[in-house]
Amino acid sequence: MASTHPSRRDEVFSLREIARAAGVPVRQARAWAEAEHVPIHKSFVKLSDAVALVRSLKAPQSSSLK
Repeated sequence: MASTHPSRRDEVFSLREIARAAGVPVRQARAWAEAEHVPIHKSFVKLSDAVALVRSLKAPQSSSLK
C-alpha cells in the first residue's frame, strides 16, 4: 500500500519563510533566487533549493543584493 503522506523531498517553502530564516527582506530572497536561477512556483521553492538559498543569503557575499 502506497503512503499518502508527502515525503520530505515534496516539501516546499515560501520566499517569505526563506527570507525570515535568513534574516533578510523578501525582495532580497526573491532577487537572490532569480539570480541563482532557482525554480519558483507561485512564490514557493522546493526544500533543497530553500536550504541552499538560506545558506547563500546568510553568507557575507550575498549582501550585495540588499
